[in-house]
Amino acid sequence: MLERRPVDGSILRDTVRIWTMPVDGTAPTLVSMTLGALWYFRDGRQVTVPFASGSRPSFWDDRVYVIDGVGEASYSVYGPAGLERRVEIDRSRRQIDDRSVTKFLEDRRGGRYPESLLRIYEEHVSDMPIPEARRYWDGLVFSDQGDAWLLRSADPEAADVAAADQVWDVFDAEGVFIGHMRLPGHVGLVQMIGQTALTIVRDEIGRVTVAVYDLRWIG
Repeated sequence: MLERRPVDGSILRDTVRIWTMPVDGTAPTLVSMTLGALWYFRDGRQVTVPFASGSRPSFWDDRVYVIDGVGEASYSVYGPAGLERRVEIDRSRRQIDDRSVTKFLEDRRGGRYPESLLRIYEEHVSDMPIPEARRYWDGLVFSDQGDAWLLRSADPEAADVAAADQVWDVFDAEGVFIGHMRLPGHVGLVQMIGQTALTIVRDEIGRVTVAVYDLRWIG
């Protein structure tokens, strides 16, 4: 069940279309990720969605979206000229040593990031919130409407972290908190396109499922 509880208390539910790729591989591959695009079939027609490669795909717009790695919730947006927007709670600035900076940049270079994004990291890394502790958020999906969807870190003390529901905090393009969405732990959110959520699931026997949720406000 895909459900969103925004600040005003309304509830957002879904209708869903699902395609499953047979284990024997006889059907065409339904989803393919490459550097720059993800595509899937919808009502028999191929749909292509652009994204920038990363741990969580996001729309390509020549910007870097950085999640703060410690303390209260915050994220930053960097463009070619540097910091464009930061959403955070006031706290003292952390000091990051040169070794941490070097390791951070090496990880970025090894992550198949486009050259334009690597240049932003290299030129502005001294001002970025480099992770050095357990994250408040584990991932970010940036929608085509400018919303930032941030996945809360799993509780390491939970009995079954893998089976626990995901909670996504949603901010609008100006950094104002909208609300949160809860998804089952086995569902991977890939893209938010308008009121449509594209998700990918691989079950215990290797079947790939693409689920496209049409989100509608109710209540």
